[in-house]
Amino acid sequence: MRKLIVLILLLEAGFVNGQSLYDYEALKKTYPSEDVVVLNKKEEVKLEVIKGKIEIESTHYFEVMFMNDGAPRFAKNAVGYSEYFQDIFNLEVYSLLPDGAGNYKKIEVKNIKTTDNRSNSVFFDDQKQKEFVFEGVKKGAIGVYTYKEKIKDPHLFGSFLFKQYIPILNAEYSVSVPAEVTLTYKTFGDQSLVSFSEKKSRSRTQYSWKGKNLPKVPYEADAPSLQYYAPQVLTLINSYQGKDGKVEVLKDVHQLYNWYVGLIKDVNQKPGDELKTLVDSLVKGKSELDKIKSIYYWVQDNIKYIAFEDGLGGFVPREATSVVNKRFGDCKDMAGTITTMLNVAGIKAHPTWIGTRDIPFRYEENPSPRTDNHMISSINYKGKWYFLDGTNTWLDFGISAEAIQGKEALIMIDQDNYEIVQVPVEDKKVNYEKDSINLKLTPTGVSGKGKIEFGGLKKTDILNHYFRSTDKERLDYLQTLCSKGSNKCKVANINTGNFNKRDIPAVVNYDFTIDDYVRTIDNEIMINPCLNKRLSKGMIDMENKKLDYEEDYHFISQQVLSIEIPKDYMISYLPGNASLKKELFGYNISYAVSGESVKVVIDINVDYLLLKPEKFGEWNEMISTLNESYNELITFKKI
Repeated sequence: MRKLIVLILLLEAGFVNGQSLYDYEALKKTYPSEDVVVLNKKEEVKLEVIKGKIEIESTHYFEVMFMNDGAPRFAKNAVGYSEYFQDIFNLEVYSLLPDGAGNYKKIEVKNIKTTDNRSNSVFFDDQKQKEFVFEGVKKGAIGVYTYKEKIKDPHLFGSFLFKQYIPILNAEYSVSVPAEVTLTYKTFGDQSLVSFSEKKSRSRTQYSWKGKNLPKVPYEADAPSLQYYAPQVLTLINSYQGKDGKVEVLKDVHQLYNWYVGLIKDVNQKPGDELKTLVDSLVKGKSELDKIKSIYYWVQDNIKYIAFEDGLGGFVPREATSVVNKRFGDCKDMAGTITTMLNVAGIKAHPTWIGTRDIPFRYEENPSPRTDNHMISSINYKGKWYFLDGTNTWLDFGISAEAIQGKEALIMIDQDNYEIVQVPVEDKKVNYEKDSINLKLTPTGVSGKGKIEFGGLKKTDILNHYFRSTDKERLDYLQTLCSKGSNKCKVANINTGNFNKRDIPAVVNYDFTIDDYVRTIDNEIMINPCLNKRLSKGMIDMENKKLDYEEDYHFISQQVLSIEIPKDYMISYLPGNASLKKELFGYNISYAVSGESVKVVIDINVDYLLLKPEKFGEWNEMISTLNESYNELITFKKI
C-alpha cells in the first residue's frame, strides 16, 4: 500500500521515474508475443450498515502495459455498468508514456463518454459504459484507470476473476465487512496461484485474496467460457442487521428462490378474457399433449424474441396479455406467457430459472443470480419433466434446447417450494442427418438423386438458419447442404419438405451431377463412394489447442449410398468394412452388394458435449483412420 501511495504522489506531480514502475524489457522477455499485459487488477470492497440499510462500495484499480507498436489498437477501453443496479463515480483515466530516459509522463484522459452498452441481441436495456481511449500510448506505455462503484442490490454483489485472456502480474480482491453483516465466500477453479488471508478486529472482518504471475487463459472459440477456467471468488451476503431485525439476503438456494419468487409473485395473476379466448381457440377438443404443443408452438410462432435488460425488468416477466398483444418479448416474457396460457388451459406449468452452458455453476455451490441467465417454462407430463423454451422457434416439444442441456433448472412448484432438476442431454439418435443417395455412373462422371432428413437439434439448427435468411441466402444454403464429392458438383431441383411442420423430420430432396468424378483405366472404372466426407477436416491441433472442445449437441451423421452397377460391368474390388468405436465417438462404414447395386453406409456418431484434452489423441486417431477409409475406391471391371 505504501508503494502505491508513493506512486500516486509521483503521478500527481506529472511524472514518475521508470525504476518505480515495471521493467518493460524484462516483461517483453517473459511475454514476447503478447500485445498487452495487465500489471494490476484490484478491487477493494467495503460494506457498511447505515440506518438499517446495507451499503456496498468498491474501489477498482486497473493498470495495463502495452507491449508493442500496435498499442493504439488496444487503447480503447470502457467501464460497463447498469444504471439501475450500480453507480459509477470518481473515474480517473491516464496514460504513462515512457520518454526513453527511464521516466514516464502522465497524460490525463479528459474525454470520457457515457454511451449505451447494448449488444446487437438486446432491444432495450439500462446497460451503460464509460468509454475512453488511453492517449498517446506506444510500446512500453502504461494505461491506468480507477473508479468507485456503488452496488445498489446486495443480491448482485460479489465476484472476482483472477485470470483473463491476457496475462495478469498481480490481481487482488478484498472485502471488508462490519460485525452486523454475515458473509460467506466460495472459490472455484485452480487456486494454486492465489493466496488468502483473513483479518479480524472487534468490529470488522477483512477477507483478502492475492494472485501473482497469472498466465492468460488462451482464447479458443470452440471452448467453454472463461468462467470454466479462471480461478475466481464469489462472495455472498447472507444477512445483515436492519432496523427491524435480521435481513436475509443470500445464504442458500432457498433464499435465492424466495427473492426470485418475490419478483414475480404478482405477475400474471389475473389473465384477461382476451387471453382466455385465445387459449380456448388453441386447445378446444384436443388431448392434453396436443394442448401443450398447440400453446408452446403458438408462442414460438407468434411472439418475436427481443431481449430486454432494463433494471428489475431484466428479472421480472411482463404480463402475458401484454406480450400476446404486442407480439414480442424476451425469455422471461415468453416463459411467463407459456406458463400462463398452459395454466389457463388447465395444465399445470411452472416458471423456471436456468443458466445456459456458458455458466459452469450449480445452484447448491453458488446460490446466487450468477448461476442463471435464462428463464423457461416447465411441465411435469406423465411423471417426466419437459422444458419449454419459447425463444427457439423450431425446437420441437420434448427436445431440450442445446444451450441448457445438462444444466440445472430451478423450478417453481409454489411460492414456498421448488425443485432442482437437471435438464437431460439429448441422445445422439435424436439429433441426426441422414443423406440417402441413388447414384448412377455417366459418360462424364456421376448423376444422382438425394434425400436428406434432419431430426432433433440438427433440424432446429437447419430451420433456424433457413428461416432467418433471405431468398437468395436460402438457395445458397440449400446448395451447400446438398453439395458433395468435389467442387464440380452441380445441384438442381432442390425442394424442401416439412420445413414448416413440427414433430417430424425436415427433408431436402435434390438432384446432382459431378463431372470427372470417376477414374477410368483400360477396362476398369473406379469411384470413391464417400461423397460427404463428414469430419474429414476435424483433426485437432494438439500443439496449440489447450482447452476442452465444446460440441453443440450429441449427433449422428449418416450417408446411405446406392450405386447402380454399370451395364456390362462387374465388381472387381469392394473395400472391406471399417469401423472405430470409442467411448465418446466412433464411425462405421459398411459395403454390401444388393442385386444390381452396391450399398455403402457411413455412420458417424459424436456422443459428448465437452471433449477433454486427454481425449484429443483418440479423436485424432479416429479422424486419421476415417480419412484412410474415405480414400477407398470401388472398382468395376468390364465383363
